[in-house]
Amino acid sequence: MNRFICLIQSVILFSINTFSQNSSARIEDVDYNVISKKIVVTYKIEKYSPIENFTISLKFVNEKNDTLNSVSLSGDFGKNIKGCRSKKITWDFIKDGVKIKGSSIKAIVNIVNVSEIPGGPSNAFLSLIVPGLGDRYVYNSGRSIIKPYFETAVVYGLVGFGIYEKFQKDKYYDKYLKAIKKSDIENYYNKANSANHNFYIFTLSGASIWAADIAWVSWKGISNKPKRKNFKAYISPLYIPDKLLAATLNIGF
Repeated sequence: MNRFICLIQSVILFSINTFSQNSSARIEDVDYNVISKKIVVTYKIEKYSPIENFTISLKFVNEKNDTLNSVSLSGDFGKNIKGCRSKKITWDFIKDGVKIKGSSIKAIVNIVNVSEIPGGPSNAFLSLIVPGLGDRYVYNSGRSIIKPYFETAVVYGLVGFGIYEKFQKDKYYDKYLKAIKKSDIENYYNKANSANHNFYIFTLSGASIWAADIAWVSWKGISNKPKRKNFKAYISPLYIPDKLLAATLNIGF
């Protein structure tokens, strides 16, 4: 068999939950594999805001807690990493002259810096497609009390119920036209009239909230332009992970 086949003797796998003081972002589901004589570390950034940019660090330590020489890294590490649920870092340990045969190593992924770059007024187009969607790109919605998806649900709920009442109005109006008894005529007319009123009230309410959101995203995007030149950055506090990815590798040379 290929001498670079990885024989995993024991694996202890945990998520490394790193954090920033002002961000809800977390690194989770850290894993690794040996592919083409290189160690590939995968991870996810969860609970992130689309306007956040991350600085990601990765280091490997051995069983003596000595940091290994991991210089030849490529992939999703360093500055300007966007939040995503599928990230990958590749380490060419052979190029760095590191021998791992029979070693127990730990891969430590950390968020060391977070910057915010809010979007401009063009994000109003997103709210035109889906109410509340553009909000996520003009400010950090993770710190707001009312989330954008709540606005989406309210607008769709109001408009949806209004459309439902429109169908009810048409149904009762057809029955009104076919009714013979005076009591049925009055009953169906009143129901059709009430459903028609509900159609206008709920549909216009939903449309008003939708339009207001588009206008707000446009205004917020315009006010964000100066902030895009001086974006907010904050450093995460010192973090010593208590949950690590550890594996014993047996890789021959």
